[in-house]
Amino acid sequence: MSERIGSRLSARLRGAVAALLAVVTTMTMVASAAGQQRPVFRTTVEVVQMQVAVADARGYHIAGLTKDDFLLRVDGEAREITAAYEIDLRPTPNPDLAIADSVPVAGWRQFLLFFDFSFSTKRGIMRARDAAMEFVKEHTHPRDLISVATYSTAGGLELVSPFTADRAQVLNAISGFGLNRAGFIVDQAGFAVQSLADALEAERGTTRTEGQTANAQRQQLEVLLDENLFSNTMIGFQTDFRRYREEVVNYADQLVQLGELLTATHGRKHVLLFSSGFDDKVLAGQSLEELAEDTQLLENGQAWAINYEQRFGSADLRDSLQEAVDNLRAADAVFHVFDTSGLGGKVDDTFSTTASGKQGLSYLADGTNGSITWNSNDLLPALVDLSETTARYYVIAYAKHRDDPSTVDIDIDMVRPGLKVVGAPTRLAPPPAYAEMNEAQRQLQLSEFISKGVEREDMTFDVRAIPFAGTPRINRVAVVVEVPFQQLESIAKARGDSAVEIDILGYIMDDDGQMLDLFSRRVKLDIERMTETMAGLPFRYYDLLWAPRGEHQVRVLVRDTEVGMLSTRTERIVVPRFAALDTVTISGPIAIDAAHPGLLMRGLDPQAPPKHREGGPVAYPFVVDGRELTPQVYTLARAGGTCSFMLVAHNLARHPFTGRVQTTLKAMAIDELGQVHEVPGVTLLASDYDAATNRTRLWFEAELPDGLVEGAYLLQIELVDAIAGQTIEEVMPFLITSPPDD
Repeated sequence: MSERIGSRLSARLRGAVAALLAVVTTMTMVASAAGQQRPVFRTTVEVVQMQVAVADARGYHIAGLTKDDFLLRVDGEAREITAAYEIDLRPTPNPDLAIADSVPVAGWRQFLLFFDFSFSTKRGIMRARDAAMEFVKEHTHPRDLISVATYSTAGGLELVSPFTADRAQVLNAISGFGLNRAGFIVDQAGFAVQSLADALEAERGTTRTEGQTANAQRQQLEVLLDENLFSNTMIGFQTDFRRYREEVVNYADQLVQLGELLTATHGRKHVLLFSSGFDDKVLAGQSLEELAEDTQLLENGQAWAINYEQRFGSADLRDSLQEAVDNLRAADAVFHVFDTSGLGGKVDDTFSTTASGKQGLSYLADGTNGSITWNSNDLLPALVDLSETTARYYVIAYAKHRDDPSTVDIDIDMVRPGLKVVGAPTRLAPPPAYAEMNEAQRQLQLSEFISKGVEREDMTFDVRAIPFAGTPRINRVAVVVEVPFQQLESIAKARGDSAVEIDILGYIMDDDGQMLDLFSRRVKLDIERMTETMAGLPFRYYDLLWAPRGEHQVRVLVRDTEVGMLSTRTERIVVPRFAALDTVTISGPIAIDAAHPGLLMRGLDPQAPPKHREGGPVAYPFVVDGRELTPQVYTLARAGGTCSFMLVAHNLARHPFTGRVQTTLKAMAIDELGQVHEVPGVTLLASDYDAATNRTRLWFEAELPDGLVEGAYLLQIELVDAIAGQTIEEVMPFLITSPPDD
């Protein structure tokens, strides 16, 4: 007999019931708009978002505006603004405008730190690096996304780090400009994460491989920078101006590609360019005085002394720079130039020349409505000022028309007299379709989904993340991913063959946005073969993440590699202190598929772990009494049937004389209406105990009540430690797929 759920469930479990049942039944939660004062943005191709900065006549930001205060024209046609969202990133913002957990995809402030090695002095770049590191550490908002890029004549344009809120990644990228990433795991989105075990060793001032002190490592890095980044210097234009001009044109062509790359991510990108600029003669040709000198040489019969290579500017360069500016504007990328020529350095310590490089730098800044800091011996104040002036803005949105071209001209005005737009796109191109993206754009798109927490539902899959003990400082987080067979068939149909190739990426981050660990795996499947062997069962994948104790966020992405369908799942987990002897901690319960053992692809082999996991906790966690079990996200069962589950209990009290535990386990099924259905019985199938870790692993089978209708349920587990007097309550979702057998 069922009864209405009430005092039998704690408030915590009632919340879990509501959340988990919502995930099971709808796969997507839509929050109620009751009492919601701020608009909700949806990430769809039909909605275009953009950042707009507004000021009064004195240059001060104007707060409290709504969508009715803006006038928008797209290619000259008036468009209705569907939403306006105000953002305040000042250190002490208006509390009513605090950054919410869900920010519009175009609402994030993004800084791209761009270091130009080819037209700067070594000392200038190193001092710019120091200023940039101080800027990142002390003068950016925790929710800012920061990327790092470099340019050199030898290596071209390189995105060292994608946009991320992880300050450790950004600072590492700045400190070594990518040279110190060799010991890191680099994934398909471009993130570089040091394994937690190595990080713990580094905290003690050593590395496991070399035992170097942190100071020795920094000194070695400086040597590598000098040998690798600054060894392939360009020949000065005095000796080979033609080659110099070719390198400048190549540089402009790379900026064209940078603009194309940045269209893959939404929102305004503030590009902070650290450079001295290339010589003005390449762009504009000789000055009037120099032309007069050449005329005099010609009249004196000294035509051989005239440098005709420098006489006129490069038309190719002007064309490339204009194309670069057009692409950057379409990507809503604004160039802020920080001239490094004032940071010192000998003449022979430069790739460029002592001549002015202002024209090219001005062309980029003016063409994208950016700012310029000239010839300063300290860049930090200008960086801080940029952070302050870009801290307050609005995000507005409009509905895209079907016949809108891929790139549109944008014009935004204010309704209220005395107000003006001081920052907004004038040209805008949405991210290209997946099939039209190059690999760099696809990488940047992935990083955006991860860093911004964008939720997308192109396909169906489910995730379960379960913390397990590892070492005293490093815990395991097992991640189980299930993709329904029907979803795989749909992907194969879209591809036009029986093959399916998907990327599975998993990340774990702390509350500060620091990425603790990741996994990345490309999986190839044959649907015809799976039809013969799996009979429509879901594809299951297992992998492992590492994390210290605390609250964390696990984020999993699944993407088809050809069509580009992509979906995301995010789970908040708490990794407990498993070694706390006075507290019973539970891993699980975890649904076990006893009928299909081995139906699981493992992304990690404990017997042959990847190099970055060697020496750390990698043991397969779903083991009881020597038997490896197959986890599943949801149990699919029949009313009156059974479901199997395991749990791992740490620190159960043991009788002082017998050395045994005294525990009881009860279970009940809870339906979507909150009604409780008594479970007839729970049987212990197997167990084992490890005295070294005080860990007890248990595998159970629960009899499900008769009369359960099809739908989603929770199995509430109540484990009582009679000796310690502790009761632990946990829940596990399951699905009833059909009535009981006749």
